[in-house]
Amino acid sequence: MVFLISNPDAEQAQLVLKYLRKKNQSRLGRWVEGIEHSELIEIEDAFSEGTVLEMVNAVMHAKKKASEKTGNDEIELHVGLAGGTKLMAIGAALAAIESGVESTYYVNKETIHRQGGVIQIDFISGLTKALSWLRGHYKNKENLIYLEETIKREVEGTPLSEISSAAISEASNVSEKAVRNAMKKLKSHGLVEYDSKAKPQVYSSTILGRFVLGMIGAPGGDE
Repeated sequence: MVFLISNPDAEQAQLVLKYLRKKNQSRLGRWVEGIEHSELIEIEDAFSEGTVLEMVNAVMHAKKKASEKTGNDEIELHVGLAGGTKLMAIGAALAAIESGVESTYYVNKETIHRQGGVIQIDFISGLTKALSWLRGHYKNKENLIYLEETIKREVEGTPLSEISSAAISEASNVSEKAVRNAMKKLKSHGLVEYDSKAKPQVYSSTILGRFVLGMIGAPGGDE
């Protein structure tokens, strides 16, 4: 399914919708054959103080309609940020983060037929997946205690050798096994980095990890 989001004055959206419904491969490529539903969702204004919120609502509306059409089947949501005004792109990006999208991408229309024309924004995809995991079960968030301890030591300038399972275990009053298990989960979601083959294991936070902790905080901290 493809949902186009546009303001009423944008003629190109209507043209693309026409190509989608006619499955025009010469204009949209061979993948258009697999599209079973296409629809245009209009927002009132593409350039005002309400544009960002309108875009967020439009993406949420598209997700709701897609879910209704698929019934019990799980959906994968992909959000494109190309086209529209800068305010529309901001709204789409914010909606992508909140909706738990599979991928977010930008299409450079001038280079669409050359390599690099489609740019996947991995940071947004990683952020949405990490947030979905942390919100999935209350125990998942407990792993952020160890991310917080790692970042605290980095900020204090602690030598890397002291940002280890043994050191964090002692500071957190838990077993080293608990620290290693937590770090394994954090690494699988892109929030920390370490060499799993090294002994002892030493940890470092990622940009994504620092961003996520800043957004939602660790258990017992301020969100």
